[in-house]
Amino acid sequence: MNDAAGSLAIMAELERLIDKLPQGLSAQVVGAHRHTAANASAIERDLALTLSLALILILAIYLLLVRSFGAFWLFLTPAVAVMLAAAGLSLSFPVVSGLALGFGAGVLGIAEDYAVHVHFALRRARDKTGALNHVARPLLMSTLLCVAGFGVLLFSSIPAIRQLAFFSAAAIVAGYLWAMAVLPHCPGMDSPREVRAEESTSQVDRETAGHSSGFGRSSGLIFLILSGISALLLATTPISSSIRDLGFTRSDIMSDQQSVEDNWRLDGGRRVYLTEGRDQAEALALAG
Repeated sequence: MNDAAGSLAIMAELERLIDKLPQGLSAQVVGAHRHTAANASAIERDLALTLSLALILILAIYLLLVRSFGAFWLFLTPAVAVMLAAAGLSLSFPVVSGLALGFGAGVLGIAEDYAVHVHFALRRARDKTGALNHVARPLLMSTLLCVAGFGVLLFSSIPAIRQLAFFSAAAIVAGYLWAMAVLPHCPGMDSPREVRAEESTSQVDRETAGHSSGFGRSSGLIFLILSGISALLLATTPISSSIRDLGFTRSDIMSDQQSVEDNWRLDGGRRVYLTEGRDQAEALALAG
């Protein structure tokens, strides 16, 4: 009953059997599997709606407040963070918990904050290097504190909790590195036009601008390469949506479960019937 995919499969089979009932007969399913299947469908529907609206609203806020092409790169920063973290997760664990990915996505706001701090530090800065040095230390301190907090969860006995900790810490680190190393060179992340007009156009400034522009043209290619690698890794890694992954299962329980499956050959699609009798002969007669 804790397996959403299994409950959906059971309900689909039961509904198929109900549709085949003779005319005049009806049946209703009442139980935990029906509730699990209904909740799973509701959660999927809500996620699709809320994620779409959230992305649209975030992009609208950036376009209204930033009003430059830099808003596009700010919008992509959490995407880069989650892709890199998910790729690392798929390389570190044989099966990835979808619930860990869902809960861990909540830390993407931290990676987004790093990008916002870097962008607004550069908007009015006459010296890019000085502006980056000014924000690098507090952002690094924030990264280390967050990673340390999630690092404690790596000692959990529950695999899904360890995945949540790994994914969250990796996403925060990836967001910090992207914000500090890549964003300053992306198009639209420099000072506004009115500030650039007041700046002196020294040879050093021109050389720095040329270097940033060249690196900025490669930023889109870097993003596409990272997207392709992450998608390939996730496509080849099994993703579990079972709620049971959030709980701790003792090894002796798993061993007993495997013993029952081996004894009854449940994996072959055979059905098990339970009958009650005063002795074995009566039970077998009733089963027949």
